[in-house]
Amino acid sequence: MPYVVSYENAASGVCINWTEHVTGSEMFAVNEIIYARERVSQLRYQIWDFSQVAPPELSFDQLRDIALQDRRAFERNPDMISAIVGNVQYFSSMVRTLEVFVEVWDIGYPRKTFEQMEAARVWIAQELPELQA
Repeated sequence: MPYVVSYENAASGVCINWTEHVTGSEMFAVNEIIYARERVSQLRYQIWDFSQVAPPELSFDQLRDIALQDRRAFERNPDMISAIVGNVQYFSSMVRTLEVFVEVWDIGYPRKTFEQMEAARVWIAQELPELQA
């Protein structure tokens, strides 16, 4: 398996660490796992850590499908935020395209990109201070 899914903070958070080459179909499959009906309502944050791998191979259609998954999940749970960790230059076009989808659908899904895991965790702590108690 090219990823490890870890639940944190009494399952209110999830961290997906990619360990090998990443494809769009694998990212879609991970979303299916973390957005399962019984889990999505309790999620407050997710961290997608691509810091140890090359940029994912995603077609425009796969990126759109992933954005649709995010939209449906956010509609069920508008209290969720998402951090993407990796080399910003590698991911800038993918993330910007995903942000455009989110903007067009006007769902307000807070998502931010970071180069270091520590910075992502600081942002999450700032956005969700109630989880740090």
